[in-house]
Amino acid sequence: MERFARLAAELVGVPVALVSLVEPARQVFPGMVGLADPWAESRQTPLTHSLCQHVVAEEKPLVLTDAREDARTCASLAIPDLGVVGYAGMPLTDGDGHVLGSLCAIDTEPRQ
Repeated sequence: MERFARLAAELVGVPVALVSLVEPARQVFPGMVGLADPWAESRQTPLTHSLCQHVVAEEKPLVLTDAREDARTCASLAIPDLGVVGYAGMPLTDGDGHVLGSLCAIDTEPRQ
């Protein structure tokens, strides 16, 4: 999973990429690159810090030029605490098509 995160970061040219699995009260990161502590050490955040939860809930990609300007995400603690501004998340599905999480690329500034 680390390899997928590293590849996403390199291909998109962002400082942070995550493979996240969204659970009822948190998201966990089986793969990650560029995430700072304490989040990197614990390999998880509460859903208050999750944009990936919207990918799961909507069951489709979520691409935001600036998360601070989107009604779904502007109050997320991921913005001040993790520095999330530009965000692109693609659904990760199981064999039955259920969306379990997201492969996401994150930038600290707006991105097209």
